[in-house]
Amino acid sequence: MNSLSVGCYTPAGVFKYFFAHDLVEAGCRISLESVAVQIDYPAFSHYLWVFFLTCLLESPFYYLALKKQHPKILKVILILLTCNLATHPIVYFLLPYLGLKENLQYIYVLIGAEIFAPLVEIFLIVLFFRANKIGASGLIFIANIFSWWIGVYLT
Repeated sequence: MNSLSVGCYTPAGVFKYFFAHDLVEAGCRISLESVAVQIDYPAFSHYLWVFFLTCLLESPFYYLALKKQHPKILKVILILLTCNLATHPIVYFLLPYLGLKENLQYIYVLIGAEIFAPLVEIFLIVLFFRANKIGASGLIFIANIFSWWIGVYLT
């Protein structure tokens, strides 16, 4: 992914694709509408870096969502890791594989991944960690949008 096309993969780029399609640059449109012909899985160390970065970016939001029920930072970190371990490998490895197998355009794999992750994480923190349904849901959703948006530029 070159630096000029990175913005195509952000929440703003995807929003623009669906709601202002005529304003999307041709290169972005081609990228988002393409079906990957090969998945180049990175070295495990690179995956760990991306996982760590995702957790780091989402951590302030998790803390805000959980601080009343779980005031200890270590507990919040464990919850954050648990939620991300439940979603991140699926988003990073499985969904792109299924998209390739089913010949889905990348845009739909991306949207599926970015809907799947916060929904599962919200379900986990509300059901298992007794977080406030409304407040925590909003913060976890924002955490995922934030890590998606910033993570595209950092990885």
